[in-house]
Amino acid sequence: MKILLIKPDWAVHGVSPPLGLLYLSAIAKRQFPGIETRLLDMRVVKDGAARYDRLLRDWKPDIIGISTLNGDIEFVAALAGHARRVLPGVHICCGGPYATHAPGDFERIHAVDSLVLGEGENAFCHLVEQVANGRAEPHPGFAPRRGGGFMLPEENDVIDDLDALPFPDWDLLDFDLYARLPQMNSFLAGQRYMILFSSRACPYHCTYCHSIFGKKFRMRSPENVVREMELLRSSYGVDEFQIVDDIFNFDRERVLKICRLIGERGLDIKLSFPNGLRGDRLDEEVILALKRAGAYSITIAFETASPRLQKLLRKNIDLEHAAEAARISVRNGLITRGFFMLGFPTETRTEIQSTVRLAFSLPLHVASFFLVVPFKGTPLYDLAVQDVGPEKMALLKDQDYQAPSTYYMLSTGYNVRRLQRLCYLRLWMNPVRMMRLFKLMPHKLKRLRQLNAQLELLLDFHRGRGSAPQFSE
Repeated sequence: MKILLIKPDWAVHGVSPPLGLLYLSAIAKRQFPGIETRLLDMRVVKDGAARYDRLLRDWKPDIIGISTLNGDIEFVAALAGHARRVLPGVHICCGGPYATHAPGDFERIHAVDSLVLGEGENAFCHLVEQVANGRAEPHPGFAPRRGGGFMLPEENDVIDDLDALPFPDWDLLDFDLYARLPQMNSFLAGQRYMILFSSRACPYHCTYCHSIFGKKFRMRSPENVVREMELLRSSYGVDEFQIVDDIFNFDRERVLKICRLIGERGLDIKLSFPNGLRGDRLDEEVILALKRAGAYSITIAFETASPRLQKLLRKNIDLEHAAEAARISVRNGLITRGFFMLGFPTETRTEIQSTVRLAFSLPLHVASFFLVVPFKGTPLYDLAVQDVGPEKMALLKDQDYQAPSTYYMLSTGYNVRRLQRLCYLRLWMNPVRMMRLFKLMPHKLKRLRQLNAQLELLLDFHRGRGSAPQFSE
């Protein structure tokens, strides 16, 4: 059996290896010896549609698995439709956050045969077994098509023992290619990097967050995490790990043990945390332990400076503790980034300005100002629908973080995107901040090359790349 795994193009964002697809390949190969898998990451090639067409016609996969994010629906429709015309018998499956939280959106793509929801490893193996036996029965996390819709399972699969999972199928990757491209962390201190999940889920209940892993927090053992690092270091030359857990530092003692094991085993590596650590669970001992283990860059997610919104969003972060963690990080020579979100439902302009003031009151090297996107399947989406109504929200059906219009602009008429641009202008026009960042920035020449690659991606996006591909009949 042949399985083709697809990551659709999304040209405007940084590119990191598609870790979820690598896990699917690894577990399928372990459970079904003899299976062949190939990966096509359409974000990293300029002729993705042509390569896809050649794989369909020459390699003839039995299963196509497409990872989906919000805004991918038209792209997925084009991929699935073309596959069905070229290979009428191929099984086409979609998974990822979008399929998990808005499965109804895929009903109109009649070429899609099934959905994998939530954590995909066990459900995907069930899919492979079903296809091999000519069946399509529902299973936790697996929804086969029945008529015009999908038979959604009562629950999604949750994997309790993460140490029992195989490591991702790294053989599918060109590590050097990903190292040359702009990525989630913005900076790269190593020559080759890999993103790494050391835990799944988050026990907090922030209303804006997808919960593809559910709310049952599960951790890999420190030994298992460090073993993955050792294998990547020795076998693939990976010397930087970008840890992208939802909440890596939930268990303080586990963090300290991971750091200790890295030192005991003499791993010469760099660590970065581009996905945001929980700032009010950081202290100086943990920050120094991370630095000794190789950390050079961390991110702290503040989101909003409004105590009212912190409660409404159920983030409930201790803002002063998080702010002090940022100061400690800066003091100890780590590149320190803050995440801030602008334009929540019910947010006033005064509250928006308080968040901006917080961002510029801290000695951060970098700040990211995200415009709020209420994604389907989140309580925040329901709150936004209550505010503007389902008809107006439907206008933002393919919205992502770069969309020209936003929920808040639709709701209030306030041009929050203009404020976002002004924030970035103020951030990067500060020569003192720029010098502080430049002093700590690793591989300065490489970063300039990545900025050039980022510019090329943006230009490609404006030329139409990232939109649904066109295939000849």
